[in-house]
Amino acid sequence: MRGFDILVVSSLVLVVAAWLVIDGVRPVTPTLALTIRRLHRDAVAPRTSERGRATWLDRLGTAVDRRSRVGASSERVAALRLIGRTPTRHAGMLALASIVGLVVPSLGVGVLQATGVVRLGVVAPLGVGLVAAVLAPC
Repeated sequence: MRGFDILVVSSLVLVVAAWLVIDGVRPVTPTLALTIRRLHRDAVAPRTSERGRATWLDRLGTAVDRRSRVGASSERVAALRLIGRTPTRHAGMLALASIVGLVVPSLGVGVLQATGVVRLGVVAPLGVGLVAAVLAPC
């Protein structure tokens, strides 16, 4: 097998393993009565942290919101209020997911190249990292 084939196979194995872990950790689908009761509850006030101070994720979200040209719509704010999350915290989580999606594949390929498992140039890890950064928040 060539290096690129090993990279594709290991990526597919990693994606399937991550999907299985997430599927195993995710709670089962609740009953209809429980879902209706949850949807008709009062909206909880979004909290920044347990002590009321902004966390690093909130500060990251604030920085992203300041530079963003897209405002939070009332529907989006209402949906985030249902789960107890502020728009700035949500923006911070999306930014963090993009950063992780950009860095982790490049690190993985770098480790594989350093150990001699695959021999790729610079373009392939950067391309995989950019694709992962775009798809991570989805």
